Amino acid sequence: MNYKLYKVTALMEMGDDPPVIFTFDLPAPDEKGVNGFLGKMNTIRKVISVEETDKPTSEVYEDNSDGGTF
Repeated sequence: MNYKLYKVTALMEMGDDPPVIFTFDLPAPDEKGVNGFLGKMNTIRKVISVEETDKPTSEVYEDNSDGGTF
């Protein structure tokens, strides 16, 4: 089965902490499959967007920090 990669932005709520909007990639055969996965995630309160995306060119993350303070 061929899987596509989807970028999902959703509102997540966990207990007493304030809700958080986050973005993550999710592999699925189609958007209907994405909805099936998301339906099983109890902490997701609202899906903001689902977009098909390209696979990352590399699995290696580079450190882009400059060592500064916030």
